[in-house]
Amino acid sequence: EARAELLGKVLADDPQNELARRRRVGAHMQNEQYDIANQEADDGTASMTPVAFQTMIGVQLGLPEGQRDWSRAYDYIAAIRKQTEEIEDEEIRARKETNIKLYEAEIKFHEGHTEEAEKLIVEARDAYPDDTSMWVALAKFRQRTDGIEAMFAVLDEAEEKLGPKMFFFQKRIHGYQAMNSDDAESQLLAMEAEAREKYPEDMQVVLLANLAEALLSLGNYDE
Repeated sequence: EARAELLGKVLADDPQNELARRRRVGAHMQNEQYDIANQEADDGTASMTPVAFQTMIGVQLGLPEGQRDWSRAYDYIAAIRKQTEEIEDEEIRARKETNIKLYEAEIKFHEGHTEEAEKLIVEARDAYPDDTSMWVALAKFRQRTDGIEAMFAVLDEAEEKLGPKMFFFQKRIHGYQAMNSDDAESQLLAMEAEAREKYPEDMQVVLLANLAEALLSLGNYDE
């Protein structure tokens, strides 16, 4: 209660503070104040940002299954779509419409409509085949539905088409980290050479730090 109250004061001073709103929603969920959490998440959707959308999705997933109401998320998407239709710049409008497909895919996945969700994500990727974030969205989806090896297969295909990208490298690190096995540890160690060979020095610093963190999380304190 005290945490939610304090975060409420933060929001009173800064209504656009999405991090504070997300944490306040989380506090209400912990207290099983589901109606309040739902309303708080709805209030945040006025910003129409990815963070607001994920906060709403998080509330629904945290509810007992019989109480989930995905119509809230669909209403949010309808509002974004209406706003998008008013954009005059065709390129910007097309990009936002593609992002809406990713929102819809997220809901479809949680509703159990995995084929429909995958179709939307593939359409988004095909619309922007040079965009690394679209490939990562597909990789994350395949990990959810078919496992880590399926995610790696998507990243392999992406790198064949776009070449080495930091985003893909980091996603591989997260994949091996999630495997939490001896083989995963050896794969992470092997990635050091790849980082040094394929990436410029400024990127190497970031990637090697990512690798070190992953190895530490698996209990490897020597490397």
